[in-house]
Amino acid sequence: MKAPPMGPVMSWTGCYLSGGGGYGMWNQDVTSLNNNVRTDNDVTNGGRGWFGTVGGGCDLQVSGSWVVGIFADYDFTDIDGDASVPLSGSSYAGNEKVRSAWSVGGRIGYLITPSVLTYFSGGFTEARFNSWNLTPTTVTTPPDFTI
Repeated sequence: MKAPPMGPVMSWTGCYLSGGGGYGMWNQDVTSLNNNVRTDNDVTNGGRGWFGTVGGGCDLQVSGSWVVGIFADYDFTDIDGDASVPLSGSSYAGNEKVRSAWSVGGRIGYLITPSVLTYFSGGFTEARFNSWNLTPTTVTTPPDFTI
């Protein structure tokens, strides 16, 4: 009697490419401080828009249940929004735009089952914003000094 044929052996070793797109958003809270004392009300700025992403990485299954890997990705965007900055009684407004973002990193994981990988990842990421174009929205009048 012959033994039944073995099914395919699962392996996490290999490389991959990825791509995608969607809608992105950011919020940022602005607090004006002077010598660590709040000088104005907090303001929340933000942006919205589309993005696309491309990436890739490689994983290596080692020692049975352990997997190590590296990855990188790049995002190109059209996410823009309005900005407002309070500065000691004056307010400045303008716009800002996220041009791109990228990240690189590594991961280490453990296979709970042959098809379920749990992992920790870490790395570095950077986002590039266009410069702010701020213009005053309120102008304070200096006090009248008479000599």
